[in-house]
Amino acid sequence: IGLMCRNCPHLRADFSAQGQRDLAATKRPQEGFTEMVDRLVSYQRLWNVIFTTQGDLGVIWNWLARALNHSPSTATVAMIHGTLDMVGADLQARYKKQFHKLIVYIDGRYMEEVTMLQSNVKGEEADRLRASHSRLSRWLQDFKVTGRAVPPEGRKIHARQESELNPNI
Repeated sequence: IGLMCRNCPHLRADFSAQGQRDLAATKRPQEGFTEMVDRLVSYQRLWNVIFTTQGDLGVIWNWLARALNHSPSTATVAMIHGTLDMVGADLQARYKKQFHKLIVYIDGRYMEEVTMLQSNVKGEEADRLRASHSRLSRWLQDFKVTGRAVPPEGRKIHARQESELNPNI
């Protein structure tokens, strides 16, 4: 986890000026902005899986709270969507009404801040932010319609599917 935090400072939920400089320093040579954000989201998804598997959703809940208490950035919008997509169902099961309040906040004030951020970014960052905003909006809309966070595809593997994956069973 330490290596992931070094390569993705936003996992530490450090949104200070130093944290933003650390994030900028994680961009690898010849790596475009979109590729960097995709890599950060991948670290975030792995980090989420580790803590979910360990049953330590409090770490993820704390990260979400800290991320949402700061102004959005292109990377955090993508990472928040990735978190909700991967572990939203687990968070909803554990935190019930608090999770619903969190979603109401994201859908309201946070998304307004993201919309304001869109007018301040340009180029590849603007394209990535627009895509992340759209994905997060779609996730929020699906949540409003169904009232629940849907577990990610592949979360549950049935015995028949497991035997197809492993012919030795």
